[in-house]
Amino acid sequence: MNVMNVVRDAFYKVKRNKKAAVGALITLSVILVAILAPVIAPYTYREMHVGERFEGPSREHLMGTDYYGRDAFSRVVYGARISLSAALTVALLASVIGVPVGLACGYFGGILDTVVMRLADVVFTFHSILMALLIGAIIGPGLRTVTIALAIVYSPQVARLIRGEALSLRDEEFVEASRAVGASPLRIIVRHVLPNSVAALLVQFSLIMAFSILAEAGITYLGFGTQPPAPSWGLMLEGGRNYMRQAPHISIFPGVAIMYTVVGFNFLGDGLRDILDPRMKGAQ
Repeated sequence: MNVMNVVRDAFYKVKRNKKAAVGALITLSVILVAILAPVIAPYTYREMHVGERFEGPSREHLMGTDYYGRDAFSRVVYGARISLSAALTVALLASVIGVPVGLACGYFGGILDTVVMRLADVVFTFHSILMALLIGAIIGPGLRTVTIALAIVYSPQVARLIRGEALSLRDEEFVEASRAVGASPLRIIVRHVLPNSVAALLVQFSLIMAFSILAEAGITYLGFGTQPPAPSWGLMLEGGRNYMRQAPHISIFPGVAIMYTVVGFNFLGDGLRDILDPRMKGAQ
């Protein structure tokens, strides 16, 4: 099966699953907005017009203006870049840390598995916001603080998921056959265990993206995430909270953007789970 056949098969599977199709369309639209931000946004996110402060939605400013007279639509559009880049970085870091650890624990077991899983339990007790506060106190607030904190929080989730996959695969017949012919543990993990764990990892990856977008906005809202004048959605929510009566649009539109994006990644993750989980195939 060549690459085109694989892509075509994946496209039709996603198309047949309503959740996956809706989630894919939403996430694709947000990604395109982030990539094409300089083309879509009518103004730069820094451009201020003090005489046009607190204007409501209009033809000149589709989402109105904020307390500095900046175009809210342009800032929401550019904000997609920050949210997606932060979420992608978190998901990649969590996978890079969690996948090797989970594979080692699940395949070898023993004292390594016991110690690592107990450490994971300790990390699970820390909320992402609390972790951001701790790291922010050490290295200072900023987007780097958010990504490090969230990667630390979510990597044990990835490790535990992959550990479960490795535990279920290490006693399969094809793995036993590889051992019988003298294949090394590393070769078995790379050639057999890891490829069969990719489906579960893809689902978890999309869900981590959703959680990270929401967490980044929350941490930034508290002042420990992205710093001004960057157009973070969480920063826009925080900046507009004092003007909810006179200019509610300042907070409403970034809030809708967060909800739209998180729902898209959640739908995509749920849809991928239905498609990739063999137990769900009969229900499609």
